[in-house]
Amino acid sequence: MQLYIYDHCPFCARVRMLAGYKKIPLELVYVPYSEEKMLIDLVGKKAVPVLVKDDGTASAESLDILLWLDRNLSRYGAPIIGTEEDAEVDSWLNDALLPLQKIGYPRWSKLGLKEYVGEKDLKEWEGRKAPAIESFAKALDETDRTAKEVTSLLERAGSLLAERGSLAADSPLTMSEIKLFAFIRGFTSEPSILWPEGVRQWFDKRLEQSGMNRLV
Repeated sequence: MQLYIYDHCPFCARVRMLAGYKKIPLELVYVPYSEEKMLIDLVGKKAVPVLVKDDGTASAESLDILLWLDRNLSRYGAPIIGTEEDAEVDSWLNDALLPLQKIGYPRWSKLGLKEYVGEKDLKEWEGRKAPAIESFAKALDETDRTAKEVTSLLERAGSLLAERGSLAADSPLTMSEIKLFAFIRGFTSEPSILWPEGVRQWFDKRLEQSGMNRLV
């Protein structure tokens, strides 16, 4: 099976985390950011992640892909994630979105990630993403303030993880963790952010279990 992704993408990271945790082999296909036809041919729109199954069918939407991988490939273990909603985690994601954009948008394209292979990719990235944060330059100028916001968000994430028992060394992976991990990974692109020790230990453990990389 093939998984079409951007390395920076939190929604792609959700799928990669589960697949790595369960040892489901996926061929990662890194899509150049300016490439549209490849994705439109697969799922009718420019969107990642896209899973192409062994029978040639393709599906998008990260949560749909997660559930399919978890429930339909029994040779990689019993299902481990549920579909129950977690309002507190969803509220955290909502509050973290703008800080993630301010940290990530002006930085991710400078990290040598495989979706940014040429000038066309870089120009399209900035043209699409800069308006959401006014400008890349403004976001970079506000790094100190945003880093403090992120540190507070990480402290809050630590409390959410502790309340759910996810900081225990042998805790099973949950959907709430997958959602938190995927956003938190995006913050690794800014070294001035201060990480609570418990969150760092949890993140490093899940990073190793999933076989994924930090962004820097």
